[in-house]
Amino acid sequence: KAGGFEVLGTAVSARSLAFGRLCELGLDRVVVLATAGGDERLRVELDEIIRRLPGTPILVLGGPVTLAPSEAAFVSRVALPGPWEARVEQVVAEVVGPSLGAPRAAVVAERRGSRRPSLKPDTVRHARPDVFLAPPPARVSLRVPRVEVLVLASSTGGPNALGQVIPSLPADLPVPVLIVQHMPAGFTRNLAERLDERAQLRVREAEGGELLAPGTVWIAPGDRHLTVVRDGALVRTQLDDGPRVNSCRPAADVLFASAAVAFGAGTLGAVLTGMGRDGLDGARAVTAAGGRVLAQSGETCVVWGMPRAVEEAGLAHALVPLDDLGARLTDAVLGRDDAPVADVGAT
Repeated sequence: KAGGFEVLGTAVSARSLAFGRLCELGLDRVVVLATAGGDERLRVELDEIIRRLPGTPILVLGGPVTLAPSEAAFVSRVALPGPWEARVEQVVAEVVGPSLGAPRAAVVAERRGSRRPSLKPDTVRHARPDVFLAPPPARVSLRVPRVEVLVLASSTGGPNALGQVIPSLPADLPVPVLIVQHMPAGFTRNLAERLDERAQLRVREAEGGELLAPGTVWIAPGDRHLTVVRDGALVRTQLDDGPRVNSCRPAADVLFASAAVAFGAGTLGAVLTGMGRDGLDGARAVTAAGGRVLAQSGETCVVWGMPRAVEEAGLAHALVPLDDLGARLTDAVLGRDDAPVADVGAT
């Protein structure tokens, strides 16, 4: 709270789980901090905000935006010359004027800027009635459900990435792990054997019918979809020869969607390096069920295709460098991350 108005939270995208939760709290204002991305990126965010909160006043701070006549009545924009991201406090003091009322507000902040805006909470001031300005914190802290399963997706560059992530997971990891790596039949068994030699967890190629248990990693066999199916308190693996999805079999979309059904909000996903868009619909299913999805950061990917699709759809709760991914997944599973759901300012 500051000067009579309350900042309910921030979100990296209007299509993120965090923003969906904020919408349920009853918002009087929404602010978009447009650090980069251009008109097309802003257009996508505004369309989603308007869809979720029709008629709610919106402020766009920085960045160009083309408004439809029907939007002009409730979308305002403050145009700022020059690189303003590093001087948000000055912007608050000089650009935003004195009188907001007492709204309950949320902030949507794009992550693709080269610099991260910073503003101490106690520097937030009142603004004119249709304007609200507040900073995104480095992380958005919202309580999230306990993780019950970890699902990973990878393609081009994936074996090496998995060779770094899987061995970094602790032997006492209290959840099962399932992986879709795009590889032909026969190669996935070799991958499982190599990872098993290096990992603290047991790594196996799934054969179908295995009972999920903590401390074991199952890799989808080449040319077969891997899913999980719940039977009361038990969850088992299941293989099928269904149609290719995104030209892939196995497909991450298939695995992620089944995990979302079986585990709901207890699903934690990670989309690693790879070409194409496999994992996008699966990430959407996980997020819709209340779970979380991390994506490998672009600069550490061999091909930033799959994680980029998830990030650009607003479904990545954090972009994480490969070197940090194993630790971040472990922290999330063990609840040591204080349940952060987003990193703002990642590239």
